[in-house]
Amino acid sequence: MRWTINPNSILSRTARAALAAALPGVLIAAFLPVGVAPVIAGSDWASHGVAFAVLAVLTAAGFPRAPLFLSWAALSMIGAGIEVVQAIPALGRGASLIEAGYDALVVAVVFAILWILGFRSRVAEESLEKGF
Repeated sequence: MRWTINPNSILSRTARAALAAALPGVLIAAFLPVGVAPVIAGSDWASHGVAFAVLAVLTAAGFPRAPLFLSWAALSMIGAGIEVVQAIPALGRGASLIEAGYDALVVAVVFAILWILGFRSRVAEESLEKGF
């Protein structure tokens, strides 16, 4: 089954608004010192996975015309940028290339699942006419 999202739909606009709120939240959490930063299920890896899975779904739904590869590249750069900033000693965090790679992998897996389920990164012109 194939499905498309109109970029002007309520779903897409809501996803963009949620992304606009979630991304700063992820960045703030990433830059807090280790003892203060929120952790999901007691694991930094779980925190990374959930954060980037949510960002991936919101990005795909919020920008349905954007090719998934470009969305993956943008989110992967955000993950890498977080690790660069975490290298600042004053933050009390540590940078990790492995975590940046994990973030990119999580986004790739989410996008692969969306693709397998029939999500199309480009909205068909017919869907715009029908208002889907």
